[in-house]
Amino acid sequence: MKTMQCKWVTAPRLAGSASLIAICGLYLVGGAASNRIPFGPPIHLISVLRQLRWSDLPSGNSPFYLFLAAAVAAAVIYAISKERKVRRLAMVGGLLLPLLWMGWSIKGFAAWLLAIPYAAVFSLTALTGEADGEFYNEGTLVYAAIGWWLLYCVVLLCRDRLAARATPQRDSPLESLQSRTSG
Repeated sequence: MKTMQCKWVTAPRLAGSASLIAICGLYLVGGAASNRIPFGPPIHLISVLRQLRWSDLPSGNSPFYLFLAAAVAAAVIYAISKERKVRRLAMVGGLLLPLLWMGWSIKGFAAWLLAIPYAAVFSLTALTGEADGEFYNEGTLVYAAIGWWLLYCVVLLCRDRLAARATPQRDSPLESLQSRTSG
């Protein structure tokens, strides 16, 4: 019996999709936790998840969802595009997206630069149960999700760059037409 293979389902695409789903989940949990969890003693992430409700998410007209939609759109454009330039542009846009949200200031730029290293620290703090109510109330998980998103964009840009180096450069359609007509 012959098995059918789908060329769209590959290990890197599955890993990228799982990463994107995890980042979006952390972003949504962080947004809901910032509205639900009061200041108080340390609380484990599992306990936070048990307390959350859909109604705890920010209101519908919040820029919170605009960032999420733009990030998902950039990831989808990267995934479906066959052109390297379009994929790179989507991920560069994805890298700049948090900077736009954090503000074009020195403080916003510093927060943007520190988001990647702090993502792991803040995620581990929540997972180990060392985070208190203030941690969740101030939206630190949202910031961690933004750091993971930036790392996601950097990894995809590097992956695309390495793939470009591994494959030989083809002539543009105009150059190949000129070489056929002149020779």
